[in-house]
Amino acid sequence: MAMIYQGISTLSRAKRDSAKFLCYLLAFASVLPYEPYLGPVFVRPILLATLVIVLFMFLKALAGSGVVGNCLPNENYTFTMLVLAVFFVVQGATIGVMFVGIKEFIEVIASLTLMVLLLSLRSSLGVFKILEIFRNASFLMSICWVSLNVIDGNYITFKDPYWMLLLATVLSLVFFKHRRSPADVFMLLVLIPLDILSASRTLWVVIVVISIMLFGVRRLIIPGLIVALLLILAANYDRQYGLYYSGIIFLLNNLFSVIADPTMLDGNVGNVSDRVRIVEMLRTMQVFLNYPFLGVGVDQYQDAVNRMFGSGTHLTAHNEFMRVLAEGGAVLFLIYVVLYRTVWVALKRSSRDPRVIEVGRLFLVASMLLAFFSATNYMIHFFLQLSVLFLPVMSKALLSGK
Repeated sequence: MAMIYQGISTLSRAKRDSAKFLCYLLAFASVLPYEPYLGPVFVRPILLATLVIVLFMFLKALAGSGVVGNCLPNENYTFTMLVLAVFFVVQGATIGVMFVGIKEFIEVIASLTLMVLLLSLRSSLGVFKILEIFRNASFLMSICWVSLNVIDGNYITFKDPYWMLLLATVLSLVFFKHRRSPADVFMLLVLIPLDILSASRTLWVVIVVISIMLFGVRRLIIPGLIVALLLILAANYDRQYGLYYSGIIFLLNNLFSVIADPTMLDGNVGNVSDRVRIVEMLRTMQVFLNYPFLGVGVDQYQDAVNRMFGSGTHLTAHNEFMRVLAEGGAVLFLIYVVLYRTVWVALKRSSRDPRVIEVGRLFLVASMLLAFFSATNYMIHFFLQLSVLFLPVMSKALLSGK
């Protein structure tokens, strides 16, 4: 556990301060709710921050004053990510959208670069400090975002972008269990009401499952009753909660009928988002069945739906598993299965400390849950990267080819 809770004590104070600054820059960029567009491509703030930091580190290294050490990610994670990058290029060339394949290739390489940067910061700060910095940054960004919504008159259902609250809450739950300082307790008490008021079901599901993993069901009985009471109170001020409830009841009673005839949703499910999600999930399955091996191609889902159904569509099925099946087929889905499984198994082998395994796998579960209710959200992969932070770096023997 020492690796988690402390950095390298022999580092100079200046280098540690520089590492903290870079980590805070990454942390704020990871939850920044704006993604600038460069022509047809949008730039994720965290990957843009990664590029800036890498250039900064390169210039510092040329000047003979390195900021952090150099570490390459776990070999299994690195290899699978490279396979993923190659798949995108091959698929793009196969279906005639080479530009999209290259774009996805670049994004995978950028994600690997971010992982290298995070591991380098780990060598200076330790995992615990990195998680604390990301928790603090996401908490501050959440407060700012909610405050702006309140100023605009949106007191409830400020769920977009919910990932700020999600990251802050998941990390706060980890700190609450393993450290429980006054600051940890305070932040968690502030975040829980905000989570409820956000009206983000994705956030709710992830937080509930993570809480059960950390504390068990028995310890959550009283907190669960309090949260349920707060949900009831919030529902009296916004009809969105009532639409959630009525939609769930209708689906539970008519699930197979809806699958056979999605038009039943009209007039019976009042929440537009629910209707769109269900229709797109059913369409996605049809797309996958028609293109089971390599899929229709990344970013080609809309065109495929237009061809198959003769109508327009929203961006995706709001489900990363379904999106991967439709756009990348069984091959891409298998690559992701291998990626998650290798990290899950490696966590068990990398440490005898059950707390390391627990927290690392907790982030993996958070990633998979987020993937079930969302799509193309970078936070899905970022939670996976937090798990990789708990793994040993690539061995020198492997790097030297021995």
